[in-house]
Amino acid sequence: MSSYDAYKKRQPSARARRDQALMACIRDVYEANYSCYGVRKMWRAINREHADQFGPVARCTVERLMRQLGIDGLRRKRKRPKTASARAEQ
Repeated sequence: MSSYDAYKKRQPSARARRDQALMACIRDVYEANYSCYGVRKMWRAINREHADQFGPVARCTVERLMRQLGIDGLRRKRKRPKTASARAEQ
């Protein structure tokens, strides 16, 4: 048996199994919160609501999985102050 065949028959690692469960959880939390949570809020929400299921989840793990899912937080445009133009002298 080649090493490739052994790789294909191998069971998913513990990290891969946990990542799959976390991805489903991240998608649910993201959609429940109007698709606007970024990494920091998502990380806090998962550790607050799902700590009993996953234990402590690292922020970099949430960031990596959100990147894999193509999920990103909502960015708000910065409002720039508007200047009043000078009046033309007559």
